[in-house]
Amino acid sequence: MNTSRAALTSLALLTLLPSVASAEGFMRTQTCYRSDPDPSWICDVDEIAKDVSWLPRTVEYLIDVKGGDDFTSTSAGPPANIIDAIDAGFSVWSDVSCSEFSLKNGGVVDVDAEIAANSDCGASNLRICAKDRRNHVVWVEDWQYSRTIYALTSTTFSVSTGEISDADIEINDDQWTFATNMDPNSVDLQNTIAHEAGHFIGFDHNDDPPSTMYNTASNFETLKRSLEALDEAGMCEAYPPLTDAERAALEDELRQRAGEDEGCCATTPGEPRRAPLGAAVLALALAFTARRRRS
Repeated sequence: MNTSRAALTSLALLTLLPSVASAEGFMRTQTCYRSDPDPSWICDVDEIAKDVSWLPRTVEYLIDVKGGDDFTSTSAGPPANIIDAIDAGFSVWSDVSCSEFSLKNGGVVDVDAEIAANSDCGASNLRICAKDRRNHVVWVEDWQYSRTIYALTSTTFSVSTGEISDADIEINDDQWTFATNMDPNSVDLQNTIAHEAGHFIGFDHNDDPPSTMYNTASNFETLKRSLEALDEAGMCEAYPPLTDAERAALEDELRQRAGEDEGCCATTPGEPRRAPLGAAVLALALAFTARRRRS
């Protein structure tokens, strides 16, 4: 599997990361690219780039109980307004009439405890794990990436099929203050989550400023809270409505996988994407998988 890492940046950084555009203008994350600053993501000579997406049509996300420094969490997790903002950010991708796909809040969990208890995750100082197939939203206090990045999404997918098996969103709680009340001195949490949720389900940056998947935002921007027409067009292509027969076949396949692997979202292994030693954004690269990040 490969991992894609994507981030939403402040307007201090205006560079677009490589992506592949459709005729409609939206951009899908790809299993490889014809051009990319990182040579490990260049397609092999005979390799065909595939669109990255989830197979299940309902995908859960889990919110870390610890929350961030900008609000007071309890043993039950972040306050209601924070949960509501996260849910609203994800839900815009579930409310597209021409698409059959939904993102569901699976509850509040102790992410650190889950990762520590999962032997597949190994020893790591990161608050995310590519192998746990648990899709976490976490706040990171010791931010190791560019300070211009508001949040970072890592998706793990099969190189051979493009099927996503894991996605995690890291929120930069170190350099930025997040709010839900349109405070002009803060970063809008719902706006940020809506953008990261697009990466979470397989979309890349595009060059249309009104779009939810445009790669920069001002501190107080709320434009990304709602999808533009090209964002919706992407959903129609990536997750079109299923016929009754297609839905039944998909449900049968997911049930079979659950019986074989104790989870609904197993993926078919592909060939590993090669990464240069020490490449920070590929530190979580796994055998048979790729993990790519976008902001």
